[in-house]
Amino acid sequence: TEVAFAAARKRRHQVASVDKANVLATSRLWRDVVSEVAQGFPDVTLEHCLVRQLRAPVAA
Repeated sequence: TEVAFAAARKRRHQVASVDKANVLATSRLWRDVVSEVAQGFPDVTLEHCLVRQLRAPVAA
């Protein structure tokens, strides 16, 4: 995760973490870890997203 934040510093200063925290306990742990790492990069914005928010729309 440090690599993502270091790369973000060289680019747009944004990191998006995508997970299934609404379903999986391991994803909730991932959110905690990413949030903790983010504290070391105060100049980088962290956004958490659920997988279902990013999936392609279903054709009707």
